[in-house]
Amino acid sequence: GERARRRCLELEKKGMPEPCDKVLREMKERDYQDTHRAASPLRPADDAVTVDTTNNTLEESVAEIKRMALEAIDRS
Repeated sequence: GERARRRCLELEKKGMPEPCDKVLREMKERDYQDTHRAASPLRPADDAVTVDTTNNTLEESVAEIKRMALEAIDRS
């Protein structure tokens, strides 16, 4: 997905290009290992809020998170 695409671009800029399918496969393997390990598996908190920033600029992502935080404050 998008994480792998961004990582491929990052590696390319560093002069260490890797095939995107390899990067994606390795990310999926690491994600599986991290979420299925016995000690402290990686999981979102029960009250976590996720934000899809796939097509956002940094500024758009910050604005969305700020909006969500302000809404949460108003509800409390």
